[in-house]
Amino acid sequence: MKSIKIDQHCHSNLSDWERSNSEILEIARKKWLDFIAVSDHDIFNEEFPVKARKYWFNSCEAVEISVNWHNSNEVHILTYSSLFSIEIKKKIKSILENTRQTRVWILENKIDSLNDRSIRVNLQEFYEFFSHKWIKPESITVRDLAKYVYLNKKNAAFIKDIFWDHICYDTFLREFLREDWDYWIIWWRIKCYFLPSIDDIRKNLDTSRTIISLAHPQDIFKNTHEMTENIAFYIDKWVNAIEIDSQTSKNWVHAIMHIKKEYNLVLTTWSNSHRDDTDEKHDEIWAQNPELNNSVINENYKQFLDLID
Repeated sequence: MKSIKIDQHCHSNLSDWERSNSEILEIARKKWLDFIAVSDHDIFNEEFPVKARKYWFNSCEAVEISVNWHNSNEVHILTYSSLFSIEIKKKIKSILENTRQTRVWILENKIDSLNDRSIRVNLQEFYEFFSHKWIKPESITVRDLAKYVYLNKKNAAFIKDIFWDHICYDTFLREFLREDWDYWIIWWRIKCYFLPSIDDIRKNLDTSRTIISLAHPQDIFKNTHEMTENIAFYIDKWVNAIEIDSQTSKNWVHAIMHIKKEYNLVLTTWSNSHRDDTDEKHDEIWAQNPELNNSVINENYKQFLDLID
């Protein structure tokens, strides 16, 4: 059976990858993709599907939305539609704008807290450093901040003097940027209370013409047993698809495929491409998971198109 080449989850320089829309489409052309969707983090890439269709690719509108789940964890859902209405997009854009602005507010409060403790971070220089890497303020992570702090030798020496020992940036990150120092804002997540709930997103979507896929479930649940025990809660919230990306391991693939069959979910797939200077491993566009065969890909792609059209 002929394989349909698709990538339903990658990013652009609007969020977590350095590639422009044109560069992504050039990669897709060289790899002979049939379908590609860019699902940037908490922002609509409105140009991409229009441009993709001009290049004769099948595409759709997509966005990866950060939501707050019931246990105050950050969960990502992928939403797809052939075309979100103007009214729907306006409402979702307002929610996403709040998410991005709050992330920047948290980041800047964290930097203020570091400066209060004589760990020097000049905000303008900090943003300029990351802008040269095509990283926007709302996409700067706590790990990025920890690494930046340690680029300053005076900061590294000061931290050593405080703790009478040399601690690496990873320990600094774990012990002093993710924990509650003197006040709650120093905690990066702030228990995700600023994020929208799945209900906030769902009530603003036309669920009859929208795919809502649970992104990288292997990063949400501790193990496959926990996923199996809790997946029904997500489905009750109108999640109608689940993702297997290029890095999903064999045992997770088998567990996800079992859930897909039991709940009649659509499968979304592929690269989850991000910038490559993080500690996480992500692949290039159309990086295929070896556990998925052509028949599975083709069947789910057809279901996907039927739902969003």
